[in-house]
Amino acid sequence: MTAPSAYQLSAGIISLIWAWSGIAKVVNWSSFEAALDGHDILPPALLPLGWLVPAAEILIAVLLCPSPSRRAPSTLKPIAASLLLAISVSIYAWLIPAAALETVGCGCRGGASHPMMIAGLPARPALLITDAVFLMLHALPFLGAKRGAPATQLGPSSARVLAQ
Repeated sequence: MTAPSAYQLSAGIISLIWAWSGIAKVVNWSSFEAALDGHDILPPALLPLGWLVPAAEILIAVLLCPSPSRRAPSTLKPIAASLLLAISVSIYAWLIPAAALETVGCGCRGGASHPMMIAGLPARPALLITDAVFLMLHALPFLGAKRGAPATQLGPSSARVLAQ
């Protein structure tokens, strides 16, 4: 059995996170809609389009889903799409007023969910930490990549790429 590639490792973890987030929003749909409304960011006319968020999260989860027959895609497009979605969601989350973030939560895991509380931190710093860790996880395939080719195995070649 070979060691998992950088792509497989990070894509599997990211896939699970997106699936969890998207499914939680679908299961707790009315709470998620209430959180979006409570953020006071989107105009009321756009709130019905909230279904696009869990749909995109679940689609990305499927695209990144590891498979024994697929070591890595021919390009890094699925992980790049995931990174773009993660950046977009992070920017949106940072636009949420602090008072709304504390009362209705970020909506990350469906309804009135708050960022994972870390050692009793308020919601905003906890959101910063969870977003930063999630965004950094996306770097793993790129660190092992050689000029546009997806990473295959983590090892000495990764160190050479980083040194360039």
